[in-house]
Amino acid sequence: HKRPLYFGAGPAKLPSSVLDKIVQDTREYADGLSIVELSHRSKEYERLNDEAIEGLRKLCGFDNNYSVLFVPGGATLQFAASVINVMNRLEPGERFTTTIDYLISGYWSQRAADEAESLGYRVRRVNLVERDEHTGDRVVTLPPVDTLNKIVYYCQNETVDGVELPEIDFKQRVVICDVSSNFLTRPLNPHLYTILFAGAQKNAGIAGVTIVAVNEVMLPLNTKSPLTPAMMDYFVHKRADSIYNTPPVSAVNAVKHMVDWILLESDDSCTLHQLDARAREKSSKLYALQKDTGVYYCPIQPEQYRSRINVVLKLRQRDEDDQVKATEDLISKARKHGISGIEGHRSVGGLRVSLYNAVDIEDVDELVKFLKENV
Repeated sequence: HKRPLYFGAGPAKLPSSVLDKIVQDTREYADGLSIVELSHRSKEYERLNDEAIEGLRKLCGFDNNYSVLFVPGGATLQFAASVINVMNRLEPGERFTTTIDYLISGYWSQRAADEAESLGYRVRRVNLVERDEHTGDRVVTLPPVDTLNKIVYYCQNETVDGVELPEIDFKQRVVICDVSSNFLTRPLNPHLYTILFAGAQKNAGIAGVTIVAVNEVMLPLNTKSPLTPAMMDYFVHKRADSIYNTPPVSAVNAVKHMVDWILLESDDSCTLHQLDARAREKSSKLYALQKDTGVYYCPIQPEQYRSRINVVLKLRQRDEDDQVKATEDLISKARKHGISGIEGHRSVGGLRVSLYNAVDIEDVDELVKFLKENV
């Protein structure tokens, strides 16, 4: 039967073929056992784990200088783990005196900075977004790289706020980057990152596993990190081939299926280029509503920082109460039309349409048609 049009921010829509394989594997994966029953010490799981990581290496261009890990705890755990792995490898006298620059572009970078501060690290928040007093727009400005400290953290795509930053060359600085919501949607330049992490449940699979890539030229994982819990220590996960404890077997299996789907969808030589082009096409249809209707508008300026993946739109109304009421009515009407997941985050309001890789262009066309007819 026809599936509903789903534009949720995550967990995200899965391709039908991937969903079918997950259902099949849940019934039987190997030797009559379900994937949820499979031992993580079995040869079958070791092969699955290795193939999923190799697929990610192939897609993203991670060479042998990179350790690619599957870790539990979601991207939120990496707010602590990523910075701990960097700071606790410094000399003892530098761990709490070295300043980390957090580029604040929205909700999730703010949360990450809060976490680092709670651990006692010295944090400088570099605000990238200012509110225009006249228009109410949120205006994004990138700081000159030479004004930044030697350790930089940023979130490349703010799922809540609809701000997406380009890849940035921070000139040999240690760079920690949260790419949870735009991972596998455009080509990567791996050498620009020291630590890169992504929760799988947007473009790479289902909730339960987080992908971490560590550039060992910048951050060698040769020994255990001092004063670091084992489950947060990248060296521990590397040494154990991401099987230090019982991993989320079914979530890793979903990553494998998603990687295979991407490789099958596109020509091997330019898969992420094609997915980038598709993301731009999908998002441009929604941003065009501003010109086409005069009712919907995106508050992010300049336009180059508007996310290809999480499109945030507001409705022009006389006052805020009218805007909230009109938005709620529209979301309610959309549900009756089989369209869900378009409500904005509680901290931002408005509409948010998430365009992860499994969302088809035809899905977007149908949504745009609905939005035009219900202004």
